[in-house]
Amino acid sequence: MSSEVRVDRLVLELPGLSAAEAREIAAIVGEALAEARPGSSDHLSVVVDTHPFEPRERLARRIVAALLRQLG
Repeated sequence: MSSEVRVDRLVLELPGLSAAEAREIAAIVGEALAEARPGSSDHLSVVVDTHPFEPRERLARRIVAALLRQLG
């Protein structure tokens, strides 16, 4: 089993956030996926509702949880 995690493309649509905030969330998501060492898939898509004033870290963790659920 390979310990490598490869994400060719990560697209986050995060209305209301600055580019810097979106990059921070993307970095958290990437790090969490690397730690989880998930299975593989050619394509994943998740929709996660956002909540006003939710900390970026929590939003990123919810995105990761949704992705990992799809990877089984």
